[in-house]
Amino acid sequence: MMFPLSLLALYLGASFAVHAEGMRPPEPDWHSLGLALSLSTEQLTDFEVIMHSQHEKRMALQREAREAQRPAMEALREETRSRLSGVLTPDQLARFEVILAFHRPPRPEDREGEMPPADNTPPVK
Repeated sequence: MMFPLSLLALYLGASFAVHAEGMRPPEPDWHSLGLALSLSTEQLTDFEVIMHSQHEKRMALQREAREAQRPAMEALREETRSRLSGVLTPDQLARFEVILAFHRPPRPEDREGEMPPADNTPPVK
C-alpha cells in the first residue's frame, strides 16, 4: 500500500516544483496512478475524470491567488526600488532591474534576449 502513496507524492511533488518556477505543471499521469492503485476499468475511468477535474480547479485557484497578490507584490517591488535607489548608483540600479527581469518567471515583456554584459550594453538577441 505504501508504493501508491509514494507514487502520488512523486506526481504531486513534481507538479508543485514546476509550478513554483512559474510554469504550468503538466497534468500528472492519472492513468498510471490508477493502475498502481489496482483500480478496475470502471474505477479507473471515474478516477481519471475526478482527478482531471480537480486538477483544473486547483490550477484555477492558483491563478486567482496569483492575480489577487499582484498589486501587493508590485507595491513591494516599488518599495524595494525606492530603498535601493538610495544605495545603488543609477547604473547599478538599471543593471539590477535588467538582471531581475531576466531571472523572473517567463513573461512576454520580460524574457527577450540574453543577460546583458556588465557594461550595461543592450541584451544580445
